[in-house]
Amino acid sequence: MEGQQVVLVGQVTGNTETFREVIARIEKSAMPIKIIKTMCSDSYSRQEVAVDLAAKADVVILVDDAGDGAQSVFEVCSRVNERVYRVGSKEEIRTEWLDGVNKLAIVGGILVPEWTIQDVARHVRLMCATPAPAE
Repeated sequence: MEGQQVVLVGQVTGNTETFREVIARIEKSAMPIKIIKTMCSDSYSRQEVAVDLAAKADVVILVDDAGDGAQSVFEVCSRVNERVYRVGSKEEIRTEWLDGVNKLAIVGGILVPEWTIQDVARHVRLMCATPAPAE
């Protein structure tokens, strides 16, 4: 690679944890490379908050915005919690996901508005308050 230029580009809504790991590996290699972080700051902060919540929760419900932002949030949350469920709407949430759960985190992709997260939270509260129908 001597004399060659290397470029590292991070997708705007990509997995910030993986991007940081790649940067760290490149920096350890002592290669003469310039790294310019191009990912939006909202991706970093949203993913950091999501990981923190996922680490403290028994279950994570990820409201999917059908974009890459939700995929990157899913990836970083799955690193710290194996019970991450992706839903496109509150109606997709299954009661069995909530069995025995003390702490639930609800997070969204970058395009999911706060009011949608609040609506999903209200829906989950109602699900927990309503006994499941007998089969």
